[in-house]
Amino acid sequence: MNEESQLTVFDGYDKQKIEVLFQEEAGLEITVPLFYVNSGKKELESYVEEVCKPCLEEHTVSKQEEIDSRVEEVHKPALAEYTQICQNNLFSYVETISKTDIDTYVETEVQPHSEQAQTSAAAALASEQAAKVSEYKAKESELAAAASATEAKQYRDEAEEVIRPTQATEEKIGLASIATEGEVAAGADDTKFITPLKASQYYQSKTAAASEKANCITAIPQDIKLELNNGTLTLKAGSKGYMGNGTIRTITGEPSLKNTGNAQMFLHITSGGTGLYASYMTGGTVTERPSSPIEYASYYNTTTKVCEYWNGSQWSEISLPIAIVTRGTSGFTSIDQVFNGFGYIGNELISLPGIKGIKPRGFNPDGSLDSKEFETTKVSTFTVTSGVLPVVSLSENGIVAWGSLAYNSKLNLNTTSDGTVRDVCICGTITADSTGRITSFNPKPVFHAVDY
Repeated sequence: MNEESQLTVFDGYDKQKIEVLFQEEAGLEITVPLFYVNSGKKELESYVEEVCKPCLEEHTVSKQEEIDSRVEEVHKPALAEYTQICQNNLFSYVETISKTDIDTYVETEVQPHSEQAQTSAAAALASEQAAKVSEYKAKESELAAAASATEAKQYRDEAEEVIRPTQATEEKIGLASIATEGEVAAGADDTKFITPLKASQYYQSKTAAASEKANCITAIPQDIKLELNNGTLTLKAGSKGYMGNGTIRTITGEPSLKNTGNAQMFLHITSGGTGLYASYMTGGTVTERPSSPIEYASYYNTTTKVCEYWNGSQWSEISLPIAIVTRGTSGFTSIDQVFNGFGYIGNELISLPGIKGIKPRGFNPDGSLDSKEFETTKVSTFTVTSGVLPVVSLSENGIVAWGSLAYNSKLNLNTTSDGTVRDVCICGTITADSTGRITSFNPKPVFHAVDY
């Protein structure tokens, strides 16, 4: 069955009709009995598939090709031509009518408002600039007034300097008042002067106080001059250390040391006295060389009086520790304690020559304190055997740690818990673990009596 359809072709401003025939359906008339159709169903399906469908497809393809050919040859060129005509007409309208209208609108409506806005903005800017100029002139006047005031004050101060005496100084003559006895004793005021009478009174009071001093350290030799700079330790020339047997090592150059690895360490002078060595603190006090020593740890042998370390293949002698230092990943980071006069290693307390002190010895017949001065003359050591010996004493005979030693102010004596008198000076305290390994040593400050 055929159906007529229409296509509209745009060719300029005219319209044309094109008739196209489409075959939508195909019918077959078969007049046979129904039972025969049913019995021949397969033959019928085969006929449809093999004859009818191919014919229909062939017919459809042939018509499609005609349509495609017609579109390509006629309709597409016509459509392109019409499109070009429309574009030309549109461009012509824009150029001849729209642009003229827009230009007229801009000239009559937009530009006047724009010029008015620019005029207003210019006026506002001019007003703002005028305000700033006024502000700057006011500030200039203010500064000028301040300068005049400053200059006037300067002249006034100079005049007062001339006509009025001022405080006397080391460089300038002037006035100064007399210090009181309290101000002389305090020693803090540097603007007053001391009369001969007050100077004599102060000297006599200090002399009397010195005669009453007891149970204290009066001098500690400052033999170790150690510096730390950018991770490097340097021992200054003139510094002095001691070997375990008491031999002195005096530094003539300035040996330095820098190495890395996080640890707190003892610092020593090498046996020749020309270098520094840092040892691990995990060694300690021994009576003979250990069979399995810790590498690079220092040991003090109480039998041979030698301080030495094991480097993994041999023993090397070094001085007694001169300091405790901390080492980090980029070198040494701190000097924790310098062993001037006193020190320790493992379980061993150490005192060095040159320490001066005063021992309490009761009272004189006139009631004044009986005290005796002393000075150490040799290297002395004491082995701590437990953690309950916190008090450290010193005398010309050496250093000792006690479990119960205290000063009796009524008797001016140092006695143990059982009342035994000890002819020593209390010089500090220590802490130690249960085996006696010393973990800290705190000497009393010089010239300060022990806190009773």
